[in-house]
Amino acid sequence: MTSKRHAWIAGLLLIVPLLPAAPAGAETPGDAVRELTLVEAIDRALEASPDLAAERATVARFEADVVTARTWPFNPELTVGAGRRRSAPGTGVTDREVGLRQEFELGGKRRLRVQAAGKDLDAARARLQRAERRVAATAAAAFVLAQRACELVEIEREARDMARRMLAIEQTRLAAGAVTRIEVNLARARLGRQAVRLAGAEAGCDAARAELARAVGLSPREPPRPAGRLEAPALDLPGDPGSRAIEHRADLFALRHAVEASRSRIDLARRRVMPNLVGELAWAREEGTDRVWSGAVGVTIPLFNRRKGEIARAGAEWKRDAARVRSLELQVLREVAETAARYRAAMLGVQEMQRNVVGSLSESLRLIERSFSAGKIGWTDVIVFTAEFLDARRESTEVLAQAWLAAIELDLAAGGEALLRHGEVGR
Repeated sequence: MTSKRHAWIAGLLLIVPLLPAAPAGAETPGDAVRELTLVEAIDRALEASPDLAAERATVARFEADVVTARTWPFNPELTVGAGRRRSAPGTGVTDREVGLRQEFELGGKRRLRVQAAGKDLDAARARLQRAERRVAATAAAAFVLAQRACELVEIEREARDMARRMLAIEQTRLAAGAVTRIEVNLARARLGRQAVRLAGAEAGCDAARAELARAVGLSPREPPRPAGRLEAPALDLPGDPGSRAIEHRADLFALRHAVEASRSRIDLARRRVMPNLVGELAWAREEGTDRVWSGAVGVTIPLFNRRKGEIARAGAEWKRDAARVRSLELQVLREVAETAARYRAAMLGVQEMQRNVVGSLSESLRLIERSFSAGKIGWTDVIVFTAEFLDARRESTEVLAQAWLAAIELDLAAGGEALLRHGEVGR
């Protein structure tokens, strides 16, 4: 089970390129904050999830049912008897008898019972696998949103620092008589607005990190910091992701196993109408006589209980599960189509942003600052250029985050690692 889990976790991680450790967030270098990688976040989520603990307990219960189904259902019955007979006044003899009775199932009932219990166990394991993939996807999405929020803090901090330097430049110019108090007040107002935006971004980062802590089972009082930076995801889509999903969704496996279990129960209910064999062996002794061994064979007579209700119930369960399979197949196809469309649209947005948003934010802001200091551009130009660069970086961060979330949703809809090819996604 552990090796299979790590195999599909590795597949999920391939939709997001491996991330280098890099600080992100509102903490100063002196803060002792735990940093989590995506792999660590998913591992912790899988270990800490109470929902998965409940699913694992359910699997253990079905494993116990398999043991019960394999066990011989009827124990032997031992009887011991004694009686006193009077042959004449004042005399008597004691009769003793020991009997052993055993019932034997006929018609392959035990085999069908084991078969049904085994399919129930397979269904429970498939449901556990699907639950694990949901938990992993939730942890991955929380990780991405925390990265997004922390990178927005970096953007707003750089903008705040630039606004602070611009105010210092304006104050120097005011002292030299090159500008009026209006320009200084404008620079101060801009710094104030940017400080408010930074505070809001830091609050958003704290909230996203607290949600990440909840998703991975850590205390929200000490939320972790996500390692790495946002990069463009690359999910290798096959020609028909819907058909691939039909073949790889664990919840579909679970329902198909349930259908097979119901089919076995129908056969078992019909076989239970067949009589069982009953064997008896007895030893008796009458005082003063020889020991007597006797044996008998009989069958149960299904006179009153013809298992009609049991057969009808098993048939109804089979029809219900078969209908659920078809319904889920249609739902899977719809989910894959919708998430694939969102992923493609998000990746088009990423490509456009990467093509048109050129250069880093820090470099762009430094160029604006130098041009302003050299008198090549005015304050109005600074406001326009700075706003454009900041908005472009914010939008780029949002687009990358949305592309990641769409990739995670598509991977989950398709069954986990089913859409990945040879472990070479985006490398």
